[in-house]
Amino acid sequence: MKNIIWAFILILASGLLGYIAYQEYQRETKLAETSSEVDAEVVDNIRSGKMYYPILAYTYKEVNYKKQASNSGSNPPSYSVGDHVTVYLNSNNPSETEIKSFFNQKGKPLILLFFSIITLYAAIRLLRFKE
Repeated sequence: MKNIIWAFILILASGLLGYIAYQEYQRETKLAETSSEVDAEVVDNIRSGKMYYPILAYTYKEVNYKKQASNSGSNPPSYSVGDHVTVYLNSNNPSETEIKSFFNQKGKPLILLFFSIITLYAAIRLLRFKE
């Protein structure tokens, strides 16, 4: 009986992880379809806690912007000053950007999906295990 309860909890967790993976994939797909791509330059890296976040400078419709890329924290810094990156830009609010990268577009959903499958596998193994 104990295994059935744990298996049920793992199945719920697997479903939740799968749902979050799907939502993240949908969000990234919509972002790629509805946003403008702009070339940006990394002008600085600021430290927040243990993470470094790049400061991006870019021009959109002849207006200059300088903004922290909040979705790209890492330690050590992923980007060096002077690096050029492509960013997705919200046309309605040009200060909203996200760096275009494999991890942002496909990596997060794939990692979540991987953990969802592992969790589902663990649940199936629990159901097959005899107490």
